[in-house]
Amino acid sequence: GHIHSTFIAPAPEKEANAILIFVPGVEEIKQAHDQLNTSSLLDRNKFSFLPLHSGVDNSEQAKAFVAPKPGITKVIISTNIAETSITIDDIVFVIDTGRVKENRFILSTRTAALIETWASQASVKQRKGRAGRVRPGVCFHLFPRSVYNEDMRPFTQPEILRAPLTEICLQLIAGWNMDQNSMFADIIDPPSQKAVSVALSILHEIKAIDKATYTVTPLGRHLSFLPVDVRIGKMILFGAMFHCLDPVLTVASVMSLGKSPFFSPIHLRDEAKQAKAQLMQHESDQLTVLRVFTLWKELMQTLPTRSQIHPNSHPAESSFCRKHFVNATTLRQIVHTKQHLLRLIKRIGFVPSTVECDSWFGLDRTFDAVDSLWEANSSNIAMIKSILCSGLYPNIVEAKVQPNGTLSLRMPSSSLVNATPIAAASDQAVHLHPSSVVTECRALSFPFLVYQTRMMTKRLYLHEVTSVSPIMILLFGAGNLQVLHTLGKVVADGMIDFELSAKTAVLLKAFRQQLDSILDAKISDPSLVLDENAKKLIEIVLALLDPQSLNK
Repeated sequence: GHIHSTFIAPAPEKEANAILIFVPGVEEIKQAHDQLNTSSLLDRNKFSFLPLHSGVDNSEQAKAFVAPKPGITKVIISTNIAETSITIDDIVFVIDTGRVKENRFILSTRTAALIETWASQASVKQRKGRAGRVRPGVCFHLFPRSVYNEDMRPFTQPEILRAPLTEICLQLIAGWNMDQNSMFADIIDPPSQKAVSVALSILHEIKAIDKATYTVTPLGRHLSFLPVDVRIGKMILFGAMFHCLDPVLTVASVMSLGKSPFFSPIHLRDEAKQAKAQLMQHESDQLTVLRVFTLWKELMQTLPTRSQIHPNSHPAESSFCRKHFVNATTLRQIVHTKQHLLRLIKRIGFVPSTVECDSWFGLDRTFDAVDSLWEANSSNIAMIKSILCSGLYPNIVEAKVQPNGTLSLRMPSSSLVNATPIAAASDQAVHLHPSSVVTECRALSFPFLVYQTRMMTKRLYLHEVTSVSPIMILLFGAGNLQVLHTLGKVVADGMIDFELSAKTAVLLKAFRQQLDSILDAKISDPSLVLDENAKKLIEIVLALLDPQSLNK
């Protein structure tokens, strides 16, 4: 409403006076865009309203830099990406709401939160500076001076105080042998000891460090060489050990980039959602991205080399990206990230040196030239899901489809044992983010979903989810299995209880211990060649993951 009432009349035909509006986030961009587009007070034919944020496709983003036709006023509605990251020369007027959304990490629940707050005074000055780059400009601040003086920080809070510290702590322990007290002692704005303790607990849970001695384990040593989140790094190593590295590298690359190749233009939201839903694979956001990447790669390998290098330089690629609402530049970034990660895991010995990345699509071609063993399970969906479970667990919820077709989610907790779950549960209801393809499911094969991120905005949303089976959790997720003989149940990490006969539960726990022993030996020595017994055990794992085998 404030933006609408502050609006400026369109520029005379001879002047290209563009307007830049700063709002907190993507939802506010959509709201402002819709309100301005449908306003009875504005002549829609004299304005061009353009959204601008990190998720906007490159071709749409480029429109912000193009001068409008005579008599048209360009109005750019943006997040803080327009503060410093880009400069639009014809901006004359700036409307600043003074608000921003910042990522925070809530320690008590290990939840990422997108918090709306006042921008810093430094950011307000940056926004003001966007007006009048090439001619005198005006900035309208939609907040009083008292807010600027009393409520706004001089500068944005340092990221080390807002983000999880797992990777930093692992690097400090692996490279500098530091303990909890010495890690951040010399920096100007040190994080709290609680933040450090949470990071160390996460590293201990995935067996990256020995928390008692502050030393890295063999797994932690390998993870310290990978510039990704430790859970993503663990998935990559498991992908190599279980011979489905190529698809796991694709998924890991998307996760480490922090953005999906899918995009949703404001004026084509329903079409984009439908196109994504048509590509849905195996009740999984990650496998849906893998599917569209594979289709794109197959197309690109039929095109000339020049078309492979330059985004949308060939009509076939442009048509593909329009049809599926995917970003060609992001797809190329996935390829480059895969190549980089492959070089790193070669260096630490998990992939033979015979695998090369000597051409733009070299990563995806050279797997064909290596012993087929290295991609023997690349089409095994259950195996890929299990590896996702190994990295994302204990980020898990119980899911149930209601009679009306909607999904209800519940953070797992068991009342059968007096144990503290390793993932802090929240009493607040959780929901799938609307961008998830799993929201389209009217039935689920398995009653559990692992998720990449739990983000608090207006609601507590789960982002990037995959359905997983109980056996995937028991073999690849749970760290501690407690057998309750008299009840005929096994409890995973004090969170989830499964009905199993006492005999089956004991056998399963012993089998899991043998599997962990083999994996620990392989992680300690990546060059280790598995003996026949170990190979047989892996074959049993693959059989257990096969639903048909489970039915038998």
